[in-house]
Amino acid sequence: MKFTLEDFKRALGIPPEYQTRHLKNNILQKMISDLSEEWQAFDIETIYGKMRKILGYKITYGNNLVLKGNL
Repeated sequence: MKFTLEDFKRALGIPPEYQTRHLKNNILQKMISDLSEEWQAFDIETIYGKMRKILGYKITYGNNLVLKGNL
């Protein structure tokens, strides 16, 4: 699933004025850590534009979406 930066913030309930660097360094790292504990191959990839400007995010689940507890 792909999200623009604005859509991603809206989906998480984060105000539009929240700094992108804080989103990437604080919230995303915690989300990836928490969700990868439960789901195999879960990741949130950053979509960059020119000059490494963040345009959005891509959520990937890998090939097999399996709860780790069910292995």
